Amino acid sequence: MNELTKTVVAPLKTLLESDKTQLLSFSAQWCGPCKTTKPVIDTIANHYQKKVETVRIDVDRHPDWVRHFQVRSVPTQILVDKGEVVVRRSGAVTLADLNTWLASNLAAI
Repeated sequence: MNELTKTVVAPLKTLLESDKTQLLSFSAQWCGPCKTTKPVIDTIANHYQKKVETVRIDVDRHPDWVRHFQVRSVPTQILVDKGEVVVRRSGAVTLADLNTWLASNLAAI
């Protein structure tokens, strides 16, 4: 785990009550595209560390999070601001695409 990302250990309620902007990265250990997306998420976490808290969620360990956010496939990234979903995307992603997606959506918050 990158020191700029954290793995979920808190209850879902903690996130929903947060006043932070967070990038939730839903993945699974068995998922090939998740493995290719991991270094992209690490780089994004480093680049946006002052604006966004990056949180990794293992879908097999946190089904309550999966249900709440209606995650249907992995990898999925969800941008959350003050507990509310701003935007989501699913599938493997390049660094350039995720950077563009995140920058444009952060500008709208």
